[in-house]
Amino acid sequence: MIRLLFSLATKTFLMQNQMINRHLLQYKLNFRFSVRHIISKINMIQIQLFYVINTTILFFAYHLTKRI
Repeated sequence: MIRLLFSLATKTFLMQNQMINRHLLQYKLNFRFSVRHIISKINMIQIQLFYVINTTILFFAYHLTKRI
C-alpha cells in the first residue's frame, strides 16, 4: 500500500514537472520570438534611417549644385 502511494506520488510529481517544463519551454519560445521580432524591427528602422540620411545628403548636394 505504501509503495503504491509512493509510486503514485512520484508519478504525479513527474507529470507536474513535465507540465512546468512545457510551460517554460513555451515561454522561452515566445521570448525568443519576441526578441527576434524586436531585432528585425530595429534593423528595419536602421535601414529606413539610412535611406532618410542618404536622401537628405543627396538633396543637400543637389541644392548646393543648383546654387553654383
